Amino acid sequence: AAATFYLIDYALSINGGSPAAAFWPQALASHNYEPFITHERRDFASNYSVVMLGGRDGYVRRFQADLAQDDGSNFSSYVTYGPFLLGQGMLMQGIVSELYAAIPASSGDIDWSLYVGTSPERASVASAFATGEWNTVGRTPSSYPRAAGNAGLLKLANGENNARWVVERIGMLILPAGRVKA
Repeated sequence: AAATFYLIDYALSINGGSPAAAFWPQALASHNYEPFITHERRDFASNYSVVMLGGRDGYVRRFQADLAQDDGSNFSSYVTYGPFLLGQGMLMQGIVSELYAAIPASSGDIDWSLYVGTSPERASVASAFATGEWNTVGRTPSSYPRAAGNAGLLKLANGENNARWVVERIGMLILPAGRVKA
């Protein structure tokens, strides 16, 4: 059975801004993989994470950005941007008329899904309005989803197993579409 735990991610701004924190769920294939203990070590010689996670299965793990597998097993990953308003305020809606991205040569394919709703909450539980794949290095060809609503979410996921994925920029043309319909 899959296990879900919550991870707190805390980062300090290098440019003198305020510290930022995030609290987000992680789903693992087994409860044996969930972190039981953590340790931070100082390592100035490598680019690897200095935070180590001790799992219930007895293994010590750390994040390594250059790996696309975990102990030889492929894994899926995704990030969801949003919810973001498509209209000016909660009473107005917009139409996502165009969607594109900039993908570096070091990236694998990226699957995208666009969700819209009459409110941020409804967008977060909606079925995908439009889906596609970005597999072009540089600026991807534009998609024209014509998705209307008050709020939207954009989910990006790895499009192929055993490949890291990176997105440099996302572009979205949003046109005004009047008042939210009840």
